[in-house]
Parts: sequence; structure tokens; C-alpha cells
Amino acid sequence: MIDITDPSVGMVQLVTFTVEPARQQEIAEIIVDQVERTVAHHPGFVSATYHLSFDGIEIMNYAQWVGKDAFDAFAEDPASQDLRTAFANLDGVVSITGSAWQIYRAVTPAAAR
Repeated sequence: MIDITDPSVGMVQLVTFTVEPARQQEIAEIIVDQVERTVAHHPGFVSATYHLSFDGIEIMNYAQWVGKDAFDAFAEDPASQDLRTAFANLDGVVSITGSAWQIYRAVTPAAAR
């Protein structure tokens, strides 16, 4: 489960898959399965949380890494590049965009502070 306040998280990678609405659930299942089999075992990986847009057009992955160096090592791995290519070639995937973020601050309910 995602923990936005986890002090071990040094970087967040947001990945948005634009998909054909009729295939959103199917594509999400394929992506999650492959990430569980491969990415989840990569050093420095913390978590990946998937969100489905209500209109069926997007799948968003909120991925947490211990730091940018760990993510960069993953991204440079040929197996990672093959995985991204495979995702881009899935029937029903229109586009994939990603961006790296550093956590600035988390705001929680007042009662939790």
C-alpha cells in the first residue's frame, strides 16, 4: 500500500497510459502482472499503485523508489527497456508518458497530525 509519508521514498515516478476505454481493465491487469513479476524485484523499488480514470481513458501508475539513482539504474537496464516497449505495443495502448518527482510535502487530515 502506498505511504506518501514513507521516509525511505526519495523519488516518485508518475506514468500515465492513455488507452482505449474498452480495454482499460485488461491493459491494467497485464501491466500490474508484469510489474509484480519484474519491477517489484528491482533494487530500490518501494511500491507501485495503479489508478484507473473513471472515463476509462487512462491508467496512472504512482511508483515509489528509494531515490533517483535506483530508478535510473532500473531505467537503464535492458530488461526495463524491453518491458516499456512491450507496454507501448499492447493492443489498446495509445500513448505512455512518465515524469520523475521529488516529494516536497504531504498534507494529512488535521486529526492525524
